[in-house]
Amino acid sequence: MISHNFYLSAISLAALALLAGSPQMALAQTESAVMEEIVVTARKRAESIQDVPIAVSAMSGENMEKLNISSIQDIGPLAPNLDVTHNVGTQNFFIRGIGTGVSFPGFENSVATYIDGAYVARPVAAMMHLPNIERIEILRGPQGTLFGRNATGGLINITTKGPTEDFDGSVSLSSGNYDTWEGKFFVSGAFSDRVLASLSVAGQEQGEGFGTNLVSGKDIVHEDYLSVRGRLVFKATDNFEIELAPYYNELDSSNAAVNGVPKGARPATANGGLFFDLTPAPPANFTTKPRDAYYNAEPIYRFEETGASLTMTYDHENFELVSITNYNESDALIGGDIDTTDAIGWAIAFVPGGVDGTNPTVNFAASYDFPEFLSQEIRLTSTGDGPLQWVVGAYYQDSTDAYDPIGVYLTPHQPRWSHQGDIDIAAYAQSIVGSVTLEALGIYTQLNYEVTDRLNLTVGARHNDEEKDHYGEVYVNTSWPTGATPSRAIRIDNDDSWTTPTWHLAASYEFDNAMVYASYNTGFKSGAYNVSSPSAPGPVEEELVESYEIGFKSDLMDGLLRLNGNVFYWQTDDMQFGVLSEVTGTAILQNAAEAEAKGLELELTYLPTQGMTLFANLGWIDSEYTSFPNYVGRPPQVDENGNPIGGTAVTPLNVEGEPVIKSPEHTISVGMFYERPVGDGMTLEFNLDVTHKGEAFNDIEHTDTLKQDPYALANASVGLRIPRNDKVYKITAWGRNLADETVLVGGGSVFNTQRARYNSPRTYGVRFAVDF
Repeated sequence: MISHNFYLSAISLAALALLAGSPQMALAQTESAVMEEIVVTARKRAESIQDVPIAVSAMSGENMEKLNISSIQDIGPLAPNLDVTHNVGTQNFFIRGIGTGVSFPGFENSVATYIDGAYVARPVAAMMHLPNIERIEILRGPQGTLFGRNATGGLINITTKGPTEDFDGSVSLSSGNYDTWEGKFFVSGAFSDRVLASLSVAGQEQGEGFGTNLVSGKDIVHEDYLSVRGRLVFKATDNFEIELAPYYNELDSSNAAVNGVPKGARPATANGGLFFDLTPAPPANFTTKPRDAYYNAEPIYRFEETGASLTMTYDHENFELVSITNYNESDALIGGDIDTTDAIGWAIAFVPGGVDGTNPTVNFAASYDFPEFLSQEIRLTSTGDGPLQWVVGAYYQDSTDAYDPIGVYLTPHQPRWSHQGDIDIAAYAQSIVGSVTLEALGIYTQLNYEVTDRLNLTVGARHNDEEKDHYGEVYVNTSWPTGATPSRAIRIDNDDSWTTPTWHLAASYEFDNAMVYASYNTGFKSGAYNVSSPSAPGPVEEELVESYEIGFKSDLMDGLLRLNGNVFYWQTDDMQFGVLSEVTGTAILQNAAEAEAKGLELELTYLPTQGMTLFANLGWIDSEYTSFPNYVGRPPQVDENGNPIGGTAVTPLNVEGEPVIKSPEHTISVGMFYERPVGDGMTLEFNLDVTHKGEAFNDIEHTDTLKQDPYALANASVGLRIPRNDKVYKITAWGRNLADETVLVGGGSVFNTQRARYNSPRTYGVRFAVDF
């Protein structure tokens, strides 16, 4: 049943459209109001977004800055049926209900990310800030032909600002609440007729956290970052170009291990237990206040990556040859106390219901190691004017992801390291080391034939071949806590491979001001090993998605109104999803048997008058697990009245017919860009966006404690643009989450305790910028 809130959202959208089309607004229209042309590379060639028979949303970097979208965590309102979740130092995407939910070494999201044509495989690297972006594209539905790897749900395609022949640059400084400072710098220009370069630098320092560790009184939930990216272009000849794009990113955060207890839940340790000497332990303290927690160890997440891409382009009269080489190495360290209470040194906790169970209060540390990532893509694309357009290419990847190590230990001490990644294993009751090495090869082609001036047919195919080698060891400290000599308990060394084709078929027909299309797409994501839990059954089976879509794109009212929409249906076998291991507290991947969804999406842009742009998008989805009979869940234990009595219970569940996680029935976003001259060449700017989402579940069990009720988030900015002496000065006041809504964006169960993650609270500030 469609909720009451959905009707309210639909009415809001209708009101926006009526306002945009009212006679008063129509009288204000002028010939100078022109719809922005958006060029995308969704088919690996530059095309107008209105000519691409794919459900794709796009926004320019300039408009993203107006909406104060500075992180990939903030892009949720840009597209219908898109959910973006921050999870333990990584970024997770769900598009139309398809996503993984966890992203750790050995796991990759079901929504792929690209930057300047290079694939971003590492999930930690996807948690990026977005300085000096030219454009972002969000492709919805499987992208199994041209992009291939791990694009069963869709694709995030980011293009950064490149070098310019003329000298160009900008600098900005933003000051916000929570003692937050963010600076950005960009400069571009030519050293000669054949050598161009650009440099982008951005960073943030957050002095005050969004929450508090109630044990130590210290701030938690804060984030500092530094991002540097350069682009150097050498035009060797008039038709041969070489571009080198080195980059460096680092992050220092206490967001990673911050997981509070959701409202309505109760940890098992809150009921008391036993110390190791079997003397009684008092009840542990906990809180359900969002972003606060009781931690014996301060949470930490550190991440550092270095890499570069090398792109070589040869333009011929009838084709373009492109080679993209991408190299990356990175490492990360996560540490904290994951039982979410102040209990110290327990061996046994009483599990409600009269069953004793091992439930230690656990501190945790893991070192992520990505020692090598190398990919190579070669692509040949037609550029002629004939009725047949084609692209053919090959993609190769060789990479290693590792834990070195994971440590789970039962002492109240902090993990010890002298530098990032150097951990004292002997301090642990259990430690895990493991790695997975991937070799992937994809060969693809796509043909588009213009049957008539209006009818186009497209066929694409890709051959996918992936092999993974898995190695893992588990060490236990059998003499702990009286000794410190770990011994190897498990050693695993295995491998597997997956080979499958993927397809894309589409037909489109053009009218004078519109296009209709229909498509069939398949997506493939290879199987995976649970590197964090070597003893877990594996490998996890591959994820295969079939999708059908019918859509339209239109420019109406002499180009003042753009309305695009589609209906879709997808079904998948062996959908991959992540849960938290009760043994190590780390994520493990499983298969969810079968799932399906159907839905619709609408996107509207309207120019009612000079200087004003109204935009809206609407997504509706009806998803369910069509077969999922053997899931073992951990719902909270409750009494006969439904009140929590502490801890969770291992419960076999049949969730067939239940909605897919992270797939609210409806999402709606509305917004406005407005500019008005105010004299002396100055321009007043006002920008607003509001997003409403329906009820969604964050766990397979669909427990009420981890259910997010319908909510709305509002962001706004107002600024003044002042051109002076070939420079443009800008001062902007901005605010995000203006109503200070608390949104539960993720959660799960580990060590008999449910944990929750929440969005950022209300943030606001002032930004000063100069374009020169």
